[in-house]
Amino acid sequence: DVLVNNAGWDVFKPFTKTVPAEWDRLIAINLTGALHMHHAVLPGMVERKAGRIVNVASDAARGGSSGEAVYAACKGGLVALSKTLAREHARQGITVNVVCPGPTD
Repeated sequence: DVLVNNAGWDVFKPFTKTVPAEWDRLIAINLTGALHMHHAVLPGMVERKAGRIVNVASDAARGGSSGEAVYAACKGGLVALSKTLAREHARQGITVNVVCPGPTD
């Protein structure tokens, strides 16, 4: 079994110009969606003692990015989630990795 979480959406503006509705959408797409997907597939992977998960975060998660405060926070959460789940499930034959690409066109 393989899961690739590659969802991403952003609002490019200073944090003080954002509104809570934007935060909610950013969090739902960039973090909560991945939480739901992990929760859906991990029980089966654990049962089969095999599975591969790849999460696509962002370079913004590692160093921040001007105009992307909430996005960077969400992707930072995805990095932390990935590391935590990798530790929790390594002995069950499940790998969890995260990649943090930089800007793309």
